Amino acid sequence: MSLAEFFTAAWADRWPGLVPNAPSRGLTDWSSPPADASYDLYIVEFDDQGRPFEPQAIDRIIDRIDLTTSDSDPLIIVFVHGWKHSAADSDENMESFKRLLHASGHIEQLRAVPGARPRRIVGVYVGWRGLTFHWLQIAQNFTFFGRSEGALRVALGSVRELFGRLSHIRNRSIATHSGARLVLAGHSFGGLIVYSAVAEYLIGSLAAADSASELVKPFGDLVLLINPAFEAARYLPVHAMLQARAFAPGQQPVFMSITASNDLATGMAFPAGRLFWPYKGASTNALERQARVNTMGHVPWMRTHVVSMGTVQHPKAGNGQGRFADLPTLDDDDRSRLLSAEDAAFRAFRDRYTGPDGRLVAGWTRTYSAGAVLRQTGPSNIGTPDPESAGSAPDNPFWVIEAAPEIVDGHNGIFKMVFLDFLRQAFDDTIRAQTPGETR
Repeated sequence: MSLAEFFTAAWADRWPGLVPNAPSRGLTDWSSPPADASYDLYIVEFDDQGRPFEPQAIDRIIDRIDLTTSDSDPLIIVFVHGWKHSAADSDENMESFKRLLHASGHIEQLRAVPGARPRRIVGVYVGWRGLTFHWLQIAQNFTFFGRSEGALRVALGSVRELFGRLSHIRNRSIATHSGARLVLAGHSFGGLIVYSAVAEYLIGSLAAADSASELVKPFGDLVLLINPAFEAARYLPVHAMLQARAFAPGQQPVFMSITASNDLATGMAFPAGRLFWPYKGASTNALERQARVNTMGHVPWMRTHVVSMGTVQHPKAGNGQGRFADLPTLDDDDRSRLLSAEDAAFRAFRDRYTGPDGRLVAGWTRTYSAGAVLRQTGPSNIGTPDPESAGSAPDNPFWVIEAAPEIVDGHNGIFKMVFLDFLRQAFDDTIRAQTPGETR
């Protein structure tokens, strides 16, 4: 525990500006639906030991989502905020998440088959004590070590129950009808929470798909980390299992880690802070030492893809500088044409880059409506002759992506339209790729 963390814990109730280990909203304020009912939003907050402040919060949320799933196939989007954020309505992450849900709800209404009920958008915002100071930005920076340890305690706590029960809802609905969809997303230390909570499952799924004819199964439908703030050494077991192996034809991504190339928090502050981190054990080689000090997004030999800004593919998709929430302002004809164009672009991509064996070919490129261009690169092997850095298959389902500043700008610029549009279409691609009746 840092000095700043000690003072926060000891005098949070006495000094103005210090945030106590308490919920940032009322215990009964766990549902926050919008006025236009375009989505559902549930909020659960965890204390510093990883337990929900309201003991019945998880049960209530699961019961509500279970009820929604009984008569529709919702898209459940879970977001875990990062360092210096909270579950307060005024928090920038909360405001942006609501805009994302609002836009997604309108798009699903348009996507629905005439006469059918549109897919319901259900958001779950996971709050934890990422913010310990209301003011004094410099003082907030000294909470880095304590908040990292706090995030790990949350990851090993009841958030695993929440994720597990949501996954069960998704799997059960798919077994009985077309099914709910589930995306887990975490930003910064929120990425540490998400990854630590599901890493065991991901490793087990990779181990179970022990031949090139078996699909690697996702946790839910997709695990997404944005500017994750944890040492790359935690990812080494997965990275090692991915090397020198092929994947089944039609394999879709199950994991995406996206880091901005200009993210100074994880690119400079994180490794600098690791120099003062408590001793975490010895390393056997240079690769381990590099992975102990840096986050996975800043380790070249872990990188699999690069996403940058290209040319806008559809005149109504925006210029990449707006917000994803602008899409509902398009009229129905414009949005219909946009979604039809996206379906056609996906088919063209598969036709161009699918080899005779049904697998993607090396160096494939996928272009998205708002201008994002994703290129499969494989990791850079310069100066890393170790076999564990030998590269990965073009259809490797674990994506470690470097994002240009035009896509993700720094550590907190994660809600740009072009980026959210890329995520939406990348997720849509995993659904488009499935044959009727197929599940992942």
